[in-house]
Amino acid sequence: MKMNVKKDLTWEFQNTKLMEIKRFSIPCVISMVVAALYNIVDQIFIGWSEAGAYGNVATNIVYPFTVLALGLALLVGGNLSKG
Repeated sequence: MKMNVKKDLTWEFQNTKLMEIKRFSIPCVISMVVAALYNIVDQIFIGWSEAGAYGNVATNIVYPFTVLALGLALLVGGNLSKG
């Protein structure tokens, strides 16, 4: 009888952790998709401007740093909101 209770508690603990992961990861994924779409639209407008190819090169060089900063902000913000 005790084995079943322990097994049920383990399953319930894993289920709650899975729900927390889903709850906190969905906003992070949405914000990363929005940031990627923003970069795509930005590339289109920069390509049509006077900057042209040089502007696209500059934004492509800076974009990975932007993604790293956004990822770090989401990591810290997600952990702080869990509190």
